[in-house]
Amino acid sequence: MARLPQYLGAAMNGPPWQAIVPELVPRSQLMAAIALNSAGFNIARAVGPAIAGFIVVAANAGVVFLIDVQLPSTSGTQTIVL
Repeated sequence: MARLPQYLGAAMNGPPWQAIVPELVPRSQLMAAIALNSAGFNIARAVGPAIAGFIVVAANAGVVFLIDVQLPSTSGTQTIVL
């Protein structure tokens, strides 16, 4: 149940994020823009937890939560500590 807000944020933010891509780039570059948008999202999903793991090893889990609270969330998946 604690992850429900995270999924809700992603569900609310994902479709508009993808829908705005055609408004931002010319039609001739649309396929490349969609590919870049998807690649960036998937890279962030892989790199973010890896960085968090290094921070946990170097400091502790509390530091990861403090950093997470300070960073703006573009995907609507901000950690909520209950």
